[in-house]
Amino acid sequence: MNIESKLHPAEFKKFCRKELSGDMNALEKERIKYITGTVVCAVISIIMFIISGILYYNNNFSYEFETYIGITFPLGSLFIIGSCASVKLYKTKAKKLILQKLLSYIGDFKISANKINLSYVKSLKLFDYFNRYSCDDSITGSYGLLNLDISELHLKKVVRTRKHTHTVTIFQGILVCFKSLKKYSGYTVVKNNGISLFAGKEKVNLEDPEFEQYYDVYSSDQVEARYLLTSSFMNRMVQLAKKNRAGNITISFEHGNVNLAIESSKDWFEIPILKPATRIENYRAIVFELINILKIIDSLKMEQNIGL
Repeated sequence: MNIESKLHPAEFKKFCRKELSGDMNALEKERIKYITGTVVCAVISIIMFIISGILYYNNNFSYEFETYIGITFPLGSLFIIGSCASVKLYKTKAKKLILQKLLSYIGDFKISANKINLSYVKSLKLFDYFNRYSCDDSITGSYGLLNLDISELHLKKVVRTRKHTHTVTIFQGILVCFKSLKKYSGYTVVKNNGISLFAGKEKVNLEDPEFEQYYDVYSSDQVEARYLLTSSFMNRMVQLAKKNRAGNITISFEHGNVNLAIESSKDWFEIPILKPATRIENYRAIVFELINILKIIDSLKMEQNIGL
């Protein structure tokens, strides 16, 4: 399925003018309102903290001092919280107003209220042990004959010692899951070079030395792994790596399912508050990242059950 035309600037601009123009203008008015509220809250909080500092350094800890500091410091903290809340409210409203229509430009996709099942994430052999889990956004849809689930995940591990407790990020990014129409019974994983080795599986030697410069492949079945990893897929992954757009990508083929994990600290579906909501490039960036995922899926040819 060819979706290259969706990235053409003229086509996307035409779509935005026809389908998003009114929403973009409405969102820009909301953006100005929210950013004004954010700035006002930030300024007031700074003033409150300055007053608290002056009182601290110029007072002999009288009853009046304790009263004033007990008012100004909490007020400053409260306005900081208000500033952060204003930004969050805008992002939520922006997604609600724009994102669903934006997804329709790509295909049959929609925002899902159902988060990916935690037990399924834990069952995957993609991530190290984690004990904290959050899913910010979920998108479901069909692409050709494949049904996709796209989730924005943040997995953490809380580590406790005798003296300290700290949190380690295990994974932050996008997880794409779908059932393959190709038939296979083993387990195969593709990982960036340099990521910890996959214990218990044989390393697969492929006939593409350029691909092996960037990625390692481990599998329970060498023949099956070569059947799954098409030449077009390996070429696509090499091109992404050369452009430094691949990030840390891990792909697993397990029990008839394909799981694609792309590690990234950015918010994939965020419409930025600091840029005008009428700026088309805000939305094209979201479409660009999603289409890159679909192009990887295309190159895997998972709709084709050609047999071993």
